[in-house]
Amino acid sequence: MNSFENMLPNFSLKAKLPKVGLIIICTLFLFSNLLAQDNVIGDRDNTQIETSTNSKNKYSLGLNTHFGFQMLVDADTKTNADFILRNQISDNKALRFGFNYLFSSTDLSIGNGRSINTEHSYEIGVYLGFEWQKPLNARWQWYYGIDFGRSIQIKDWKEEYNPGWHQVKESRFDSSTKSFKILPLLGFRYDITPYLFLTSEMKIAGEYGLTEDKLYIADALTATRSLEASTSNRIAINFRPYTGIFLHYIF
Repeated sequence: MNSFENMLPNFSLKAKLPKVGLIIICTLFLFSNLLAQDNVIGDRDNTQIETSTNSKNKYSLGLNTHFGFQMLVDADTKTNADFILRNQISDNKALRFGFNYLFSSTDLSIGNGRSINTEHSYEIGVYLGFEWQKPLNARWQWYYGIDFGRSIQIKDWKEEYNPGWHQVKESRFDSSTKSFKILPLLGFRYDITPYLFLTSEMKIAGEYGLTEDKLYIADALTATRSLEASTSNRIAINFRPYTGIFLHYIF
């Protein structure tokens, strides 16, 4: 069943600064120290660092190190992956391809197992984009670009209640969301060696999503079953000031 209110655009601004504030401070501290060291090094490494920005080194693969911190903070987060592959098509322009995956799971038992709640969430996303790079000095550069992405998120929630005598009541909620995203971005890069570098980005995410929900209830005591289904559309704009620190290898 479609709801007219759900069909209307819902614009929201979600800056997740409170959750990642400490990590941002650590990131800025790290980058400031790297910049200070770079000022001391000067231009003596120019020849060495040129190897990493030369278009002859076509590809680099990056891994988001942010999820290592996230798994320490959030015990419910089980598996995360966020990769980016760059194809340096010219000295100051690169083609980007990304893949990310998130899985979380929660299990809760209440009243000696009489009530059992389970929740699972999966999200898979891919994106393709371009970036334009502007060198600042021998090791530092900033860049801007845009990504176009698709993602699917699946949530599964289940509750079983058994007061005794096989009087089981089961509730299950399934939700799937398919989204299309446009993400303008601004990032900074620091070259560690000719074949290793770090990046961090901020993005504005414009997203259109279609969600399908299903609620199933079965009661053994009353011998009744019910199924409700609905669909909704969503348009959102989110500001992402911190998307993690990527460690890249050039090959």
